[in-house]
Amino acid sequence: MDYNFLQDFLLTYRPTGFEKSAAEYFASSAVNIKDVRLDFIDKMWNVCASVGSDEPDALKVLISGHSDQNCLIVSDITKNGFLKYIPQGGFSPKTVIDGDMFILTNSGKNKVKCFCSYKAIHLEKPEDRKKCPEHKDLYLDCGCSSREEVESLGIRIGDLVVFNNSRLDMEFGKNKNFIVGSGLDDGIACGIAFSVLENIDIEKLKKNNVRLYCACITSEETGCRGAGNVVRKISPDISIDIDVCHDCTPEIGKTEGSQTQMGKGVVIEYGPEKYRPLNDALKDIAKKNVKYQLVAGKAGGTNTNNIQMMSDNCASTLLSIPCRYMHSATHEMVDRNDVEACEKLVRLFIDGLKYDEWK
Repeated sequence: MDYNFLQDFLLTYRPTGFEKSAAEYFASSAVNIKDVRLDFIDKMWNVCASVGSDEPDALKVLISGHSDQNCLIVSDITKNGFLKYIPQGGFSPKTVIDGDMFILTNSGKNKVKCFCSYKAIHLEKPEDRKKCPEHKDLYLDCGCSSREEVESLGIRIGDLVVFNNSRLDMEFGKNKNFIVGSGLDDGIACGIAFSVLENIDIEKLKKNNVRLYCACITSEETGCRGAGNVVRKISPDISIDIDVCHDCTPEIGKTEGSQTQMGKGVVIEYGPEKYRPLNDALKDIAKKNVKYQLVAGKAGGTNTNNIQMMSDNCASTLLSIPCRYMHSATHEMVDRNDVEACEKLVRLFIDGLKYDEWK
């Protein structure tokens, strides 16, 4: 697993709908790998690179994660110099309170520090102390006293606001096996896709007439809107989408029907948009090689659903990494061992592909 790439990718700001920096970093890194071809960066900031067979009838395998992370967008500037915002993606107002953030001005070329806090407890009514504020009740503070001062910093309505990625810790905990930071959902998967691209056996791909496509898909957090553009360009025969799922350790939040936990392995999920023979093949490999967990789920919630619906005859599935504190501002958490299990499972599956079984 290439943790150097992963660290740099996680430090890159990737607000949903404007993942330009992430696409450019992935592309510039991928083309430095032997024989890898940059296929496209499109106007949604989807990016894809590929390697392997150049034959026109090659078996096309897509490995993907979504590059975007939740963010805010400036919706108003008050006369006293505060900012109103609209959330971009699904997250609780509790995530925003006491979060330190940056406003991306001038189309992301500049950053302005800001934070969100809430009125002092002394100023709250007793009944309000039992309630969670809504997004509409909150303001961003960038240290200005008027609308004019805010505008002098280059801040405008429509600017994106990102959580502070620099709090990233790649070796958290007693055994240094946890990664903690912002946007692990789903930057972790983009790192796995890159590592697969970097470490796959290219000669086996050519021998088996397989072309491997690795993509960072955008706008997942705002409706899984980027997946269609990618699969229409590639027309994959097989798709393995990688995302995060909840760590269901009881103290953190047990989810009914699911027992997935960090440190217990990559998660293989059965459900309507997951092709059962593909899941069975991954499970058979996992039994002998990596720690894994099995769950059953419904359709939707990740790019896997749209990849299946917008592809033509594609065997699609989802692999997941258990994640604690999902959609928190700066403290999403995963276990390196689960990340490595996922990366290894994907590589072993691709190395053993038999053209006639899947084309």
